[in-house]
Amino acid sequence: MTGTKDENVDVENETTLPPPVGDGSGVGPEGGGRVLPRRWWRGRRVWVVGVVVLVLVAVAAGVGWWWRSAVGSANGSCRGSVSEVRLLRSRGLGAGVGSARRVARADVADAGTVDAFAGADAKLSKAVKAPLPSCSAGSPGAARAESDGAARAVDSLRGARSEVVRRARRVLASRDAKMLADARASLGSRRDAGRALLDSSAGSVADESTRDVLSGAVDRAGGLLDGKGSTLKDVRAAGKALDDAMSAVNASVQAKADADAQAAAAAAAAQSAQSAQSAPVQRQAVRRSAVPSRPSYGGGQGRYVPAAPAARPAPAPSGQPSGNSGFDLTVTPNPACAPGHTGLCPIG
Repeated sequence: MTGTKDENVDVENETTLPPPVGDGSGVGPEGGGRVLPRRWWRGRRVWVVGVVVLVLVAVAAGVGWWWRSAVGSANGSCRGSVSEVRLLRSRGLGAGVGSARRVARADVADAGTVDAFAGADAKLSKAVKAPLPSCSAGSPGAARAESDGAARAVDSLRGARSEVVRRARRVLASRDAKMLADARASLGSRRDAGRALLDSSAGSVADESTRDVLSGAVDRAGGLLDGKGSTLKDVRAAGKALDDAMSAVNASVQAKADADAQAAAAAAAAQSAQSAQSAPVQRQAVRRSAVPSRPSYGGGQGRYVPAAPAARPAPAPSGQPSGNSGFDLTVTPNPACAPGHTGLCPIG
């Protein structure tokens, strides 16, 4: 067998091929083809392996693309949520929230509204200061976690803002209710004061129309107090009208008092002037009656004529003292002075 080529032996692979079937013409006994050699199977196996490799590469590429897409999408969503959080943080809450922050518990009808608002405001402050994710994760799982956290931050901040605004409205409503109650109480007191002033000022005003205005203001205040639909603006307006009307009545009362005082002063001055004019005449009459008669000199030519002596009082009865308390006031003529003597009488 050496030196000869055996057709049934695969020299290259050193394998023995099965003997041919039939008469060696390459056609099987039933007309079938010849069995293919092993080399053909080896080529087909290489092709299959290549296809598998291509499939694996395609799968890997698809997985890589999905990975990058998932990470990019999650990080993009995260960055969008973070931007929204920052935008919400920069927005104001409105003037109502600022006003509610300045309201104290004593300024409202229900102090619980202030406490609830303070709690909501603290929650909002915490949400505003919460840290934000970086949105730079490298894996889909981490990126989705950051995106979900940013979305929760948006929801939390929105909810906290809405809660604060709602609580602030309740605080302001409670404050307005207390202000209305206080205003109504004050209006009731001023209405009573207006009624009392109407009674006390009757006939004591310079202008009676001021009392008419006050009476109308008192009636309007009573109508507001008796009704239930009065607003704070209406109550305050009625209170101001009452104050103005009472001030006008008081001013009119004072004006009449001043006028009466001036009239009384004028009457007193007139009476005093009349008394001052009649006083000199009375004093002159008194002086005339008090001046003694001037001595008359004889014949009007220098001769002294003594005045007639005063009449002597009747002597008191014996045993009774006289009206001069025991002193004798009897006038004794001076013997040194002769009758008809002119000039001074010598002494002794």
